[in-house]
Amino acid sequence: MNHAILTLYEGNYHLGVGALINSAIHAGFAGRFFVGYRDALPPWVADLDCTGEGTYTVEGREIRFFHCAPKRHLTYHKPFAALDILEDYPEIDAIFYADPDVLFVAKWAYFEKWVRAGVSVCLDANFPFIGPAHPWRLDWRGMIAQSQLREVNHTSNYFNAGFIGVKREDAVLLKNWVKLTDTFEQNGGNSLAMDTGNFLISVRSDQELFAAAAMTFQGISELGLEGMGFNGHYCILSHAIESPKPWNHSFLSNACDGISVSRASQYFMQFSQHPIRLWSKNVYRLKMIALRLSQLMTRFYQKAR
Repeated sequence: MNHAILTLYEGNYHLGVGALINSAIHAGFAGRFFVGYRDALPPWVADLDCTGEGTYTVEGREIRFFHCAPKRHLTYHKPFAALDILEDYPEIDAIFYADPDVLFVAKWAYFEKWVRAGVSVCLDANFPFIGPAHPWRLDWRGMIAQSQLREVNHTSNYFNAGFIGVKREDAVLLKNWVKLTDTFEQNGGNSLAMDTGNFLISVRSDQELFAAAAMTFQGISELGLEGMGFNGHYCILSHAIESPKPWNHSFLSNACDGISVSRASQYFMQFSQHPIRLWSKNVYRLKMIALRLSQLMTRFYQKAR
């Protein structure tokens, strides 16, 4: 299959993008990368081979950057960008969207098998299950009806929207996700920002709109909490949902507060230098010294959580 990986970023999330690309190459991914950016190209592209405007190669893989500055927050723009790529590149058989804080851990053959089984998704860390009679789903059903869609998947599963794999024949899910996002915006919904701390509203981010879209599609292949390492088993993906993000961590400062280095941060450091180099050798060396010292310190003292 001809595969593509898509991610969107702004600000210093480009550091996550570099590690994401490195991890995919390490996993054996041989397709094309599409990277949408709101503000500027990453500084690390200066070390890559430029083959055209916004196009670079690294170890034989092509990276195509495109300016992406919609009026909505980038997190709400995922299905729009994925559909655009499938329409512009008919040779692509499957597209995988990944947030810039996601890393690929399993070999790529696993992802090929997974997407053949259906739309590839993982259960969420905080709310893996939301029952069919949950008040949120009542609102989602209203949006589904208003979008002239039908509920065909009476699931209780609630998915993390940070990763999704879709083969071309399943792109109807992306189209439904776009329709629901349009309906949300037309009804006055705020897609300029996320409100993930507000549990009284039924759409806190793009994730709820994706959950609604999943109710309109039956061909979903879901993994559990192990899919993104949420239960401590990192065998397929690593999703750094913590704050600050791994590239913003002060490992020693956290150690002094009794906070150990997360597995997601360790994976980020593992994929931070090859083939794309995110930091100079000296900066990387200092970061690794801080990480090792942090691990040593928190072996004896950890904050109760």
